[in-house]
Amino acid sequence: MSRKLCPALAGVLVTVALGSAARAAVPSERFGNSLSWEATQTVQADRQGNVYLLRADTLEVYPVLKNGSLGKPSKLESASAFQAPVLKAAMGDGPGDWLLCLPLEVRWFAAGKEKPLPPLPWQPHAVTFLRGAPVVSVVARPAPLNGMVIRKVGEPPPASGPAVMTFDGERWSEVVKAAWPAMRDGGEILENTARSVLGDREGKLWTSRDYAYVLDRYSAAGRRLLQVETVKGGLVHQQAKDVPVPPELPAADRAHFHPVLGVLQIADLTEGRDHRIYLAVQEGQNLALDRYDPTQETLERTDLGLSAPGYVSLAAGRDALYIAAPHGDQGRWRISWEDLDHATWKSMALKGETPPPAEPVRKRTKENRKGTAGRKPFP
Repeated sequence: MSRKLCPALAGVLVTVALGSAARAAVPSERFGNSLSWEATQTVQADRQGNVYLLRADTLEVYPVLKNGSLGKPSKLESASAFQAPVLKAAMGDGPGDWLLCLPLEVRWFAAGKEKPLPPLPWQPHAVTFLRGAPVVSVVARPAPLNGMVIRKVGEPPPASGPAVMTFDGERWSEVVKAAWPAMRDGGEILENTARSVLGDREGKLWTSRDYAYVLDRYSAAGRRLLQVETVKGGLVHQQAKDVPVPPELPAADRAHFHPVLGVLQIADLTEGRDHRIYLAVQEGQNLALDRYDPTQETLERTDLGLSAPGYVSLAAGRDALYIAAPHGDQGRWRISWEDLDHATWKSMALKGETPPPAEPVRKRTKENRKGTAGRKPFP
């Protein structure tokens, strides 16, 4: 016997299906649409929730107004010309306080003017401020001094080294140490040592691995306080044939191009107004948002319905969470805290705990209650 739906009922089902699909992604709105540029952009917020957008090529800092438009910018005064592009940036207590991350150095600005910094011994990867002091995560590659890297022939690479360094006003000091990969090619180094950094309101340091889902919290002195890992958060690799050669690479160098095959997982992190840690997660072609609650020791994820590949930046504004794509012509969005509160959040399975069921079960099953909620305390 064939089954047919009446047109009215079919319409209702279609409407319900479309409504469910629309609710799957958190509503967002664009901001700062009046200006666009190809260079790096970074969105940041101060402790009061005022939001600012940095244009890295001109060093202009735009306040983001309540209506989403960009206000009149102020400009950072550099002591010398930049010899390389700004890759990432972090703002301190106000719009004149910035730490800029370049491929081989960092530049520090206070009250709008550049302050001198001694050269870093290792290549910088990401930057933040912790209790007002510059903090840099580094990868396991020495930064050239005066354009040269000195290596001793036959000397094996060290098994471990600095992961995060801080500046005390006179010199750079190691605050977090980590294991280094045995293989020293570019892909292995980035996959194992690249991490984002964040100084929270309590003066603690957070780090997130770029290519593996590992979130750590440290004291200001570098003592690890907790570690969060997802069950499926290990390294993921893509095929070399699927990685395009950068168009700016000279033709003579293309035959020697060795792409990084690791898949970027965590692009950035910030502390929300609710003191949760929010993480921008690259999930295939889509951008998702995770939030970790240190009090409840829970990790959740929601779909943003956005596509912004690469290292996006996050900022916790007074009214919304702000998101900026890596470059000024790739998009900027904001999502109200109210919409985030009402979003559909999915619990993420953490190492050491029983994964949440994918669907509600009718039969009562015996649960494993020996989990640790993904939190690994350290003495």
